[in-house]
Amino acid sequence: MSVVAPGELRRFAEAFAPLVECGGVTHGAVRACATPAEAAGWLALVLREQQAQRVLAASRPELAAVVALLRRELDSLTVIDPSAPPSLQQMAELDAGLGGADLLVAESASLILTRSLHEPWALSLLPRVHLVVTEAGRIVPRLADALSRLPAGDFTMITGPSRTADVEKTLVVPAHGPAQLFVAILP
Repeated sequence: MSVVAPGELRRFAEAFAPLVECGGVTHGAVRACATPAEAAGWLALVLREQQAQRVLAASRPELAAVVALLRRELDSLTVIDPSAPPSLQQMAELDAGLGGADLLVAESASLILTRSLHEPWALSLLPRVHLVVTEAGRIVPRLADALSRLPAGDFTMITGPSRTADVEKTLVVPAHGPAQLFVAILP
């Protein structure tokens, strides 16, 4: 098992940048935030720029501080009630989904999410904007390191916004799923 080394955050950010570029258009960003308040402020700005009116946040305990601060700035933020999760249709109608990431892989700039009652898998796949708040301590150097740390069960691996080059070998973003991916990384 790997321990996060200094520089892995920089390595993740450097690998992430080309993943969100397509035809001169940027489809996301990664930002190191010193505090939950800084993360909430940046995400509120992103949501305004994206004109996101319907935003749903996971009820993951580690997101609580950022979500509480975002709620002060945005009237449109709703937190998932794990006892009554939204339907797939309701999630597909969202402008943005805010969740966490269990692990981040520095070499590929991939996010790994495991199943949770606090964060339905569709929250990261259906809204047009996917927002992630996570901690630098969750960054591992390689995919092999991430796989060795994952519990048994299902997981989703996300490497940039949805894209395809199936038609005439022309890169298209989004192909399906979120067109934008923004990652706030806390210490």
